Amino acid sequence: MAPAPGDLKQNTQNKAMEQAVVKTVAAFLNTEGGTLLIGVDDSGTVLGLANDYKTLGKHQERDGFESWLTKLRLDQFGKETGIFERSGSARCVYTVSGRRAIRSTGHGHGRPATRRSS
Repeated sequence: MAPAPGDLKQNTQNKAMEQAVVKTVAAFLNTEGGTLLIGVDDSGTVLGLANDYKTLGKHQERDGFESWLTKLRLDQFGKETGIFERSGSARCVYTVSGRRAIRSTGHGHGRPATRRSS
């Protein structure tokens, strides 16, 4: 698996940030779904994905990050979950003041989803 996303405050990779994404996807799968914002702080300010891109080895761009995000979901929950591929789901990349953020909206799985053991 690719490295964890970057932490803007620490300017390093942060496994806790990766686990926050995993827990959020699990919550979406086990409820009605929801929206995940990546590159946006709690107050709604777009911080961007530049530090996250730097953790991706040779694929330090949008496609590399989206591939990492999809692989993370598949590795943790399996392809049968299909949260981002189902009808009505969406993943959009926004650019605000030159900074990119991702908005992923997904639906619930319809049955309990558990994370695969590492």
